[in-house]
Amino acid sequence: MDHLPIFLRIEDREVVVVGGGAVAARKTELLLRCGARVTIVAPSLGRAAAELLGANLPDAGAARLGRLTHLAAEFLPAHLDSAVLAIAATDCRETNLLVSDAARERRIP
Repeated sequence: MDHLPIFLRIEDREVVVVGGGAVAARKTELLLRCGARVTIVAPSLGRAAAELLGANLPDAGAARLGRLTHLAAEFLPAHLDSAVLAIAATDCRETNLLVSDAARERRIP
């Protein structure tokens, strides 16, 4: 087996999603449904990710309010300093590798 399926309790914990496209939006929506506090790091957001910032998720209700922020910037390793989970969701291989390396250095899945 090449991968280990794993469950993480991320409710009310900081998760960083790097990328602003459709994949990042899907991951962000799932993380919000799990109760995480999510920071999207991306210079700009696609339509789906931008809509998440302004829309309420149907079954998340008030628990979602204040749990999503957008940092309009290129990724820097320091963005992971308070995170318990990092998601690399860009279409740039170099950025995804940078996120992976920074997470590994901090022992963040």
